[in-house]
Amino acid sequence: MGGGFVIHVAQALLQRIGTAGVLVLCVGYSEFPIDSTPQIDLDAKLLGTWRCLPPGGRTDIEPWSFVISQARDRVYGIRVEPKDQTPRLLEAHASLLNARPLLNVNLRELDQQAECTAPWAFVRYAFLSPDVLRLRYVKEDVFRGVEHTPSAFRRVLERVDDDPASYAEGPLCVRTATAGSAPTASTPATPPAPSPQPATEPTQIVARFVGIVTNVSLPGEPVKVMPIGNDPRFVLSIKISKVLEGKLPTVGDRVAFLIHSPSRFFADNLPHTPVQEGSYPEGEFVFTLLAKHAPTGGPEFDLRMAPPGAQDKNVR
Repeated sequence: MGGGFVIHVAQALLQRIGTAGVLVLCVGYSEFPIDSTPQIDLDAKLLGTWRCLPPGGRTDIEPWSFVISQARDRVYGIRVEPKDQTPRLLEAHASLLNARPLLNVNLRELDQQAECTAPWAFVRYAFLSPDVLRLRYVKEDVFRGVEHTPSAFRRVLERVDDDPASYAEGPLCVRTATAGSAPTASTPATPPAPSPQPATEPTQIVARFVGIVTNVSLPGEPVKVMPIGNDPRFVLSIKISKVLEGKLPTVGDRVAFLIHSPSRFFADNLPHTPVQEGSYPEGEFVFTLLAKHAPTGGPEFDLRMAPPGAQDKNVR
């Protein structure tokens, strides 16, 4: 199974739990999975511990962790670990849809016996780099007016598979540990002991691309962009000319980031390029998106820009 399982689960949970950050019983929208039995093997790249940031730069939801393991043959065990709350135990398995894995996520907790008639949600995933995961989940709206059978749902999913409007963007997650043993309802898993952390966490390149800054503004509404640094508040919009490395959660040929201070951001990244207050530099620049593990919080992202041909000596 492909690597997007963790991300889709996270997005489905976030969309349903709102600002409380509490997973409640029976938060799916389908009475059944697309396939009742798994269609492909587990994706080893998904197994392990992931630390996630909520989508859209939301500050009302704390970062959280997932532990993904093998529950049994071709079935994932998922231990959701929200901050200061009891871990939740879930399961998922993969179907093949248009020759790519689609995750059937059962959001009913394993240790709950209460009736739950619609526990399933469907998730797509992608790796922006080997240790950075992007999740998207299928919106419930795509099934309105559709016969409630697995075959009818499959036909809808095949038709809307390439339509971005049919998915809700999920969090970005950074791998913090490799695979462990599966949790069960009767024997809760013990989280693996954290490995010693170096004094300075190494950064990892998520993506490098050439682009043009098209706008810097305050968001009028909550926006689905990637937060950079502490207390991000300004939307930095970039039109992408060419992707040099990795993948980006783009909308068409554009990508957006939340930054704290435009003048400070440009001054730090372009010390030899004068930028007037309230404006932004013109022309093409090379942008590098970085991620690092944060032992005490969610993954931290950094964005750097440099003139074409310049080398970022700080990237390790």
